[in-house]
Amino acid sequence: MVDQEELKLYTLSLDLKTVPDFASRCTALKLVSDRSQFVMAEVANPQSPFHFIKLVTRSGTKRMVVIKGRSGCPIADLSLSGRIYVVRCLLSSDRAIIEVICSPREMERVLERGRKLGYGITILKGERTERDTPLTPKQETILKAAWSLGYFDVPSKSRVRDIADLLGNSPSAVSESLKRAIRRLVASWMS
Repeated sequence: MVDQEELKLYTLSLDLKTVPDFASRCTALKLVSDRSQFVMAEVANPQSPFHFIKLVTRSGTKRMVVIKGRSGCPIADLSLSGRIYVVRCLLSSDRAIIEVICSPREMERVLERGRKLGYGITILKGERTERDTPLTPKQETILKAAWSLGYFDVPSKSRVRDIADLLGNSPSAVSESLKRAIRRLVASWMS
């Protein structure tokens, strides 16, 4: 289980010019690489079997594309080094801004792997918020992970299994902790 103190939401910047053949490997970047029609793509929940890609045209209109299957994304390749979950990725023709959830130790592994591959990757932001809460540290960690992964979105962007995989725990334990955390928050709010 990842401790509450370790779980952070990071924002990374990746210089796509340093990633060989990125456009040929990433479906979303293929759509923005020539800049003739689309200037930006936002990929929500990139590690799911379905990629939800919001495309922005030159005129500012937006289109949504759903792609089934994984596209051989180098960003996902970086995350294979440990427990890291890519939440969102904003792509332009030369830069990717990536939001990930992981521990500082896992982030160091990702950065080291990126350096070995020659990627121009930097941390823009890494944060953990402190709050006065009726929750236990474990419950707070699970709720933060669930929120960041889009578990509470309608429709949900993740499952209990995704949260469990990120935190290194069983889905049944995470499900029970999630229910207890929600119950505590509601009880605190009702009193």
